[in-house]
Amino acid sequence: MNRFEKYPRLTFLAVFFLLTVLLLSMVEFALNTIYAGSGLYRAGGNSETRALMMREWKRDRTRIFRAPKIRANDPRGPVQETYELRTDGHGFIWPSVIHDKPDMEIAFLGGSTTECLYIRPEFRFPYLIGRNLETQTKLKINALNAARSGNVTMHSLLNYLGKIAPRRPAYVVLMHATNDIGILGRFESYWNGTSSGLIETESTMATNTPVEKLFQNLLDATIPTTARFFSFKFKMVKHNIASLLGGNGKNAGTARRPDLQTDPAGHDPAADLERKKRLLDENFRPALLSFVRLVGAWGSQPVLSTQILVADREIERDEREGAFLSKKELQRAKLDSESLKIIHDYANAIIRETAKQEGALLIDLARARAWTREDVYDGLHLTETGSRRVADIMAKALLKKIEARRSGTPYGAAPGPAASAAAAGN
Repeated sequence: MNRFEKYPRLTFLAVFFLLTVLLLSMVEFALNTIYAGSGLYRAGGNSETRALMMREWKRDRTRIFRAPKIRANDPRGPVQETYELRTDGHGFIWPSVIHDKPDMEIAFLGGSTTECLYIRPEFRFPYLIGRNLETQTKLKINALNAARSGNVTMHSLLNYLGKIAPRRPAYVVLMHATNDIGILGRFESYWNGTSSGLIETESTMATNTPVEKLFQNLLDATIPTTARFFSFKFKMVKHNIASLLGGNGKNAGTARRPDLQTDPAGHDPAADLERKKRLLDENFRPALLSFVRLVGAWGSQPVLSTQILVADREIERDEREGAFLSKKELQRAKLDSESLKIIHDYANAIIRETAKQEGALLIDLARARAWTREDVYDGLHLTETGSRRVADIMAKALLKKIEARRSGTPYGAAPGPAASAAAAGN
């Protein structure tokens, strides 16, 4: 009896292994030849998949968030221990798509101050604006809330392209300032190679265990093209199955916001403030300009809103959980309440200048009224009282434009030079 007859199972496994290696080698060679010949793709030793980040809440989900302690700082209330954030199949914060066949849609983009996480869903200002305008115009109106905590202007630009532009809403409202100040002050660029940047790579989104990483490295070293090919196909199948089955996960947690800045080491406050202004001019300004022109090109009226800030010593002394403008947090950002006000005012000035220059409708919330801690529980984020007031201000500005468009320009038409000039003048 020879060795093959003596150890049949071992022999079978050895032959199977050799045939598998041979087959994979042939597949790897074939794929590399095809991809290299077409110029589409060729795996390198350190190649990495990259993608632009929409940075949206996952679709068809419900999450429960515990309110931070600072949220209790609301003189008029009510304040709940937890708040619900639900998204629909389009990735909009519910309730957004009220009508299947609306007469008009208005989209809202921004960060946590537009998201209004710690406000009851029916009192978030985008929703209130939709209902307010619907009552006054007798039109069926969808108010689409596409905001997410931590987003900067460029994230909203990508979100607009990804899911709002195809809907051709009549108006697209953008409200950003604070997050842009923080991210640019910390990284000096929107393209910063971190989880708050614009480009997502396998390393920034990786959650693999050491064993999984070892296995991945082995695949990259042996059959990278084959591994990526089948990995992509598997993800596509998984995505299609998930889309068919739907999903509605529910969990509790607290929302995370990016830090305003970083190392509080010794620095020249005046020079640092000038640096922050320069960064806003070089990044925030062209981001706003890109947004306005892109929205107009796709047939909607761009609307820019300044952002509210109530910075005072009382807020700076508050050290409770979620105190975003506390002295400690501001020091990490190389700021104090006064310097934050200066740089925040500078960002709002850029918004006003861009709206006037480009003929976008400007809603100047920062100057609309004397905002107090009755309106913002931590200096930035709205209370329900503040949300109602913002809704009233924005609805009045939008109503004026809607009435003008109803008497002339069709809802979905892009604002021409005359309309742009009128918007700038108002």
